[in-house]
Amino acid sequence: MTETDSRKTFFRQSGWMMASNMIGGVFMMLANLTAVGVTPASDYSVFITILRLFVLITLPAAGMQTLLAHQTAAAVTDDLQCDLSATIRGLLKLTVGFWLALFVVAGVFRIQIAQWLQASNANIIWIVMALILAALWFPIFQGLLQGLQKFFTFGWATVLNGLGRFIAILIGVKLLHISAIGATFGAFGGFLTAILLMLWPARSTFAHAGGTFGSLAFLKRLALLTAGAGSTLFLINVDMLLVQAHFEKGITSYYAGAETIGIALVTLCVPVAAVMFPKIVRSRATASSSNALSLAVWGTAVVGGAAALFCTILPEFPLRILFSSRPEMLKAAPLIPWFMWAMIPITMYNVLVNNLIARERYGIIPFAALLPIAYAITLHLFLSHNTLEPFAAFKRVIQILMAFSSTLLAISIWFSLRASSADAAATRSPSTTATPS
Repeated sequence: MTETDSRKTFFRQSGWMMASNMIGGVFMMLANLTAVGVTPASDYSVFITILRLFVLITLPAAGMQTLLAHQTAAAVTDDLQCDLSATIRGLLKLTVGFWLALFVVAGVFRIQIAQWLQASNANIIWIVMALILAALWFPIFQGLLQGLQKFFTFGWATVLNGLGRFIAILIGVKLLHISAIGATFGAFGGFLTAILLMLWPARSTFAHAGGTFGSLAFLKRLALLTAGAGSTLFLINVDMLLVQAHFEKGITSYYAGAETIGIALVTLCVPVAAVMFPKIVRSRATASSSNALSLAVWGTAVVGGAAALFCTILPEFPLRILFSSRPEMLKAAPLIPWFMWAMIPITMYNVLVNNLIARERYGIIPFAALLPIAYAITLHLFLSHNTLEPFAAFKRVIQILMAFSSTLLAISIWFSLRASSADAAATRSPSTTATPS
């Protein structure tokens, strides 16, 4: 494939993935509109907090997707494909065991968890558990399709995740009037629909008998990569949990609304890194060159910068679309530009950390693990001693996020430059050795 064809393929796949994310996002938005328009206003922040909570609980799933995508893309021999099949079977068993342990804990502390969430019905915990199981399996099949570079089906799974959520929320909330429980059930329905779609094209990875699954070695790598692959998810989700714990849920709806729009920027740009990742892994496995990193960096910078600039000029526009039934949500407009520009470093960091993981350069992992934890501790300390009025405090929360995300971006740039220098030196060394002195 020529460099021009490679570029066209990359942007065609990235364009489809971004389009599918936007289409899926539209259905997610419609699902939010349905939930916001029917449930009590205070219940919206409960629903958003539940979504953030299950993302944090299932952070290891992000590491599983990365590991599976890496192993799938690198499986260029029959033996490696047999090992991949064994790994998938082992992972499905491990995730079920992990989920059963969580189920027992949730059952024991059901009332306390519901009180912390400020949920009106403690039975919502059972729907949350179903959501967690679906969220554990969803990235496994995503990782397989990503590694196989089956981005067409990958994109449709994203679309059906949003469409399934919208239809399920429409039924649960609009027709059955079951409030936040219906909204959470809708999220589960979206995941289930997408998983069923991905089962068929991923079937080839199950077809090989034998193989070995080194569960201990896999879990060690999973612990490392959860820090790298999960750091982005942690950064954009932990703040809502802390804000919900320190403010009344009525006022946190404004923060939740602005954050939803900020996270949409990350969601829009993430597919570029997803397309880049298996191409870099495959190029290393086959000892070929790839321009995927440079294309991903430029694509993410252009798309993310344009979206942030648009929302800075017209901050009320996305709020009017997302919360058309709640005009009071326009009060959150001053938070929108801050959120958008705080997300830019996160999107760029996501590209670079995925590049480093694809190249098996794990030096950044300790920073990817510790800085998000330091961010959560800093945020907790600030909110615990906060004396500012709510909107001023929300602005400060976003500024803290911006500081930590910018620091992570700077660190990822430094490690990326080191990796590029090391790869260049490795490429030159054979010719240097072969040259007579």
